[in-house]
Amino acid sequence: MWLLVWQFQGFVASQVYASMFFGVITGLLLAVEVARVRRKYGVTDFDSWLKANGLK
Repeated sequence: MWLLVWQFQGFVASQVYASMFFGVITGLLLAVEVARVRRKYGVTDFDSWLKANGLK
C-alpha cells in the first residue's frame, strides 16, 4: 500500500517506519497465532500432521 502512495507523495521517512512497524507487528501476531494453534492441536511438525491426516 505504501508503494502506491509513495509514487504520488514522494519519499517520507515516517511512512517507511510506519510500514516497517506494521509489517513487524503483523508478523508477530501471526507467529503468536500459529504457536497458539500448534499447542492447542498438539502438532509438533508438518510431517507428523500429514501422516496423522492420511496425506503422506
